[in-house]
Amino acid sequence: MRSWIVGSIFSVSVAMSACAPAGHASKILDAPPSGHGRIANFYETISQIDPNACQAILASLNKQWLIDDHKLNVYPRASLTVDAFLWSDLQVHWVRRLVQRSSDEPDFRKSGAVGPRGLNLAQVKIAGRTATIFRRDVVADSERWNATLEFSRLWISNQASPKFPSDRELTQDDLLLVSGSEILLKLPDRLSKSSKQSNSVVATAASGTTEPLLLNALMIGGKLYLLALDAGEAEVHAPRGGAGTVDVYAFRFHSETDVRPTCLFRSR
Repeated sequence: MRSWIVGSIFSVSVAMSACAPAGHASKILDAPPSGHGRIANFYETISQIDPNACQAILASLNKQWLIDDHKLNVYPRASLTVDAFLWSDLQVHWVRRLVQRSSDEPDFRKSGAVGPRGLNLAQVKIAGRTATIFRRDVVADSERWNATLEFSRLWISNQASPKFPSDRELTQDDLLLVSGSEILLKLPDRLSKSSKQSNSVVATAASGTTEPLLLNALMIGGKLYLLALDAGEAEVHAPRGGAGTVDVYAFRFHSETDVRPTCLFRSR
């Protein structure tokens, strides 16, 4: 993992704090061997269409998140990357299941991408209806970035969650039970007030490929929001040495075919 965001501070399972160490709001932390996570006050607002929602999301993203080093062996690598950038105390109540690596999946051991994969499930109420959200955290090589990327895929279904076996890791056959519409997002080049009415950013499989993203889902006042971060930017443009930044977009989910940007945050 990248040490600029995944910095160790002290040995805890998961710890949160509203205060960052002085002078470290956006810089690399030298990582003593005790934990991984995100320092506090890591992001700032660049643009917002709904200030109330955006400031609530920012306050949540700016809480410190840590995980004990001893728990990393059973923590899916891709899920760790998603959580390090996008964990929020406003996120939906994810239930994480580990997924076996398939026999035909490329071997990423040369790039260090070993360990379990994750399937995250949550049930939420959207406009009075119950929906199931599935998020797969996966690892794959990217020709564009010339790097191995951790990224997410997200589906929303109107059906109840499948009854997966609870006594073992899930298999590729189990994943065939995941149903619903996959939410494919294309990040906007910028976010302006005009986006409130005109800028729909949902892409379909027929409209062309989308870039791999780190994704999370939040609930605020009964409304669903999606967080998205370019996975290549997170891996390659990460502020090594404190010099670079990453952008996080928050999208208001209206329906499976209508997801609109509402906030833009940037690492300091």
